Amino acid sequence: MIPTLRVMPFVFHPPQILAEGGGLLYALEHSTIPGLVVLFALFLASVLSWTVMITKFRMLNRARDRRMDFLDAFRADRQPLSLYQSGARFAGAPVFAVYQAGCRELAPARTFLAAPDFDAPGDAGGNNVYDLTMHLNPLLPRRIV
Repeated sequence: MIPTLRVMPFVFHPPQILAEGGGLLYALEHSTIPGLVVLFALFLASVLSWTVMITKFRMLNRARDRRMDFLDAFRADRQPLSLYQSGARFAGAPVFAVYQAGCRELAPARTFLAAPDFDAPGDAGGNNVYDLTMHLNPLLPRRIV
């Protein structure tokens, strides 16, 4: 006859651990100084990690709110450059930084040396339609927004 082997699930419950309040208290009470130092260092690292995560979460929420503020103001106006010309600021909104950089690039191209006189057109065709030709120099360094 072959003996049968019964497999018991591994459950470790020494009576002294359960009687003394559980794993964490037992570990703290029975740890040596180096063990306590390691536990304290892990606790500090955990607090630091959670602080960084909470700060980043709040920063992303603030950026999302500022983005929505900017988009609401941008969509409320029919003129795309009016926010830039009015000097509105939406600090912390990444989409506003892209908008502002685009406006800075366009602003010199849309200014006249002198204000147009609508009664006496000074354009080439005499019809107050100003043709604009822009030449980009490929050798100029590109700015990253």
